Amino acid sequence: MAGIRVNTPTGAGWKYSLDNDTWQDSPVFATQIGGAAFVVGMTYLIYCWHQAANVIAIAPIEFGKPTNEDDLQTVASRGAKTNIMLSLLGGLMLGNIPVTTQDLPVLVIDTATGRVYQKGGTVVLPPEKTIVSIGDLYTLSELQWMMRFDVNNCVDMRGWAFDPSNPSTPPQVVIKRDGVAVGTITCNIERADVRDYLITQGKLPAGSTFATYGWAYIKPSGDQDGQEHTYRAFNPAGSVQATSDVGALNTVRCNAAVNPPPVLVNAQGPVLITQLGTQTIPAPNNEFVDNAGDTGHLLGFRHVSETNTDWPLPLGVSFDETTGIFTITTDCVDQTFMLRRQYVDSANQVANDDFTVVVARNLAYAVDYDVIAGYQAGFYLRCPADWQYKFNNGPNWNNLVALSGGTDSNGFAYGASIGSLSNGATVTLNLKTSNGTQIDLPVNISGTRARANLKTWNDLALSTVYGAVASASTSYDSNYSALRTNDGNVSDFGQPYWASAYVSGTPNEHVDIDFGRTWPIRRVVVHMIPDNYAGRTTPLTNTETFTQNGLTAFRIQVPNGSGGWTTVTGGTVTGNTLTKKTVSFDTVTTQKIRVQIDATAPSQNYAQIMEIEAFSTSTDALP
Repeated sequence: MAGIRVNTPTGAGWKYSLDNDTWQDSPVFATQIGGAAFVVGMTYLIYCWHQAANVIAIAPIEFGKPTNEDDLQTVASRGAKTNIMLSLLGGLMLGNIPVTTQDLPVLVIDTATGRVYQKGGTVVLPPEKTIVSIGDLYTLSELQWMMRFDVNNCVDMRGWAFDPSNPSTPPQVVIKRDGVAVGTITCNIERADVRDYLITQGKLPAGSTFATYGWAYIKPSGDQDGQEHTYRAFNPAGSVQATSDVGALNTVRCNAAVNPPPVLVNAQGPVLITQLGTQTIPAPNNEFVDNAGDTGHLLGFRHVSETNTDWPLPLGVSFDETTGIFTITTDCVDQTFMLRRQYVDSANQVANDDFTVVVARNLAYAVDYDVIAGYQAGFYLRCPADWQYKFNNGPNWNNLVALSGGTDSNGFAYGASIGSLSNGATVTLNLKTSNGTQIDLPVNISGTRARANLKTWNDLALSTVYGAVASASTSYDSNYSALRTNDGNVSDFGQPYWASAYVSGTPNEHVDIDFGRTWPIRRVVVHMIPDNYAGRTTPLTNTETFTQNGLTAFRIQVPNGSGGWTTVTGGTVTGNTLTKKTVSFDTVTTQKIRVQIDATAPSQNYAQIMEIEAFSTSTDALP
């Protein structure tokens, strides 16, 4: 399985993390947190930490990109704007000089102009300079190279270069294809227009006659493969990359062959499950057929045909993307649902195999409550033995009591409430699943019997259920990281929540939830910190207000497809005083959502969020 490797910094003392919380010695990550595969085209933050040197590095790594190295012009631009130190390899932004045994040249950025200079000897740096350490053998003179490309098509790439240290010598240009150097060429084309331009810019003296600044690179026939290829041109030191003034692109696709979509040829028939225990649904032989040479992968969902939407798998159903096998466990209550096995080819074309599954194990209810008014409530629960329970969000979790040394003949285990209950009372049975998710079941006491079905968990933002990953613009520290915003805790305010770094005036903080795949989202619920949070272990209500710790204005946003974010229609909240704010809007299909914070309670110096929930429905009811 493809993963992410940090190229630098590496060595003794360095540790690495995907969440700024869980650290490892290896610079290699095979999967995301929770085991999900990395998604091509998505950007992930990689944290690198050297405790002894007090160095933290944060690298935005775009998965599937041939290289994540920054070019020097990007470094200069970012350094001038943010006044931070950088190391190029891996695109790492360092908050201190990197600890390394490499003999790295040191460059200096003038923060006023953004120009980059090489530091040598015993140069004394003025206070307005910023040191930049380069993780490769880059060299610069006092004068900056200038490079442009005018054409990049399926035949050749053409442009010009100017070396100010040798203005009357044809410069050399290094060509990289998909991040790999494929040739070094010497400028051999007369470009009088470039010479005249350099004169007007003061780079050449008036009357200069030398004009051999043009170059052209003829592309190999192998580029006619229908795939995207990226070409970049650099000076020999690799410190300057050619840009385009005329809108030419670095990446082109040539002779794109027709890529037919995959086809379903052997459909899965209906499945009836009547036996207890774990059952599997293997994929039919040769279920999908794709054109020769194409590659693809399998996905599995619950499919709702009425709305033609894909949902998370029901409780107790899992899918193996390698084998295509669905697994139905004893966690699953009796129900009928449709599953979708989906094949996705290299061009993101899909073929679907939808089939109905009927789970009929003669279990009328997931939970049976046996209520004796005025005494206690007992219940019989069909679920794994390592689940726990409590009532009314009490302080302690209890283990299920096995019947007759285990579960009874119908696979039930037993638990009981503590204390007395009266007729007409309402109690809440809290269940904690094997992976730590809490499920709350309300029970109205009437007579001596009450029954309720186990709710399928449908908050798509949950990290513990669906593997969603939260990140934030800033965090107060690692205990108050963004990972607290989708851990399922909506009641125990004694546990850390997310808090931003110190803010003053109008905040510009945000928390992002990456679902790991696209979902149709139409409702987001933001749980905030109540005024009476100290020692509190009960959830927020829909009408509870705050005066001290909440968010008064925020927006729900989704990626705009161009590297930025856009606010969903109906997703703007102003003048808020509710601790639990529900924002409903027209359905948007997205892999990520952002809560962009615009204002907090007047007394607050931090932005704070307890939990962010995301739903595909307008209410908690599932289709």
